[in-house]
Amino acid sequence: MRVKEIVESFSHTRPSGSKWYTVSNLVYAENLTVGYTSAQQVVNAWLASSGHKANIMYGYDTMSI
Repeated sequence: MRVKEIVESFSHTRPSGSKWYTVSNLVYAENLTVGYTSAQQVVNAWLASSGHKANIMYGYDTMSI
């Protein structure tokens, strides 16, 4: 669902105006990025950010890219 919404509005806010995590009552994290020219640049930027890195390193059961 968020993939479809992000195409409409590239934001942590859903098109309805609600926060991204209201999509479900499960535990989620969301890292967004724009403006990088390679996947390596994106990963490097996320790992350099404590919040984004925590999202990546958390023990989630599934992950989507």
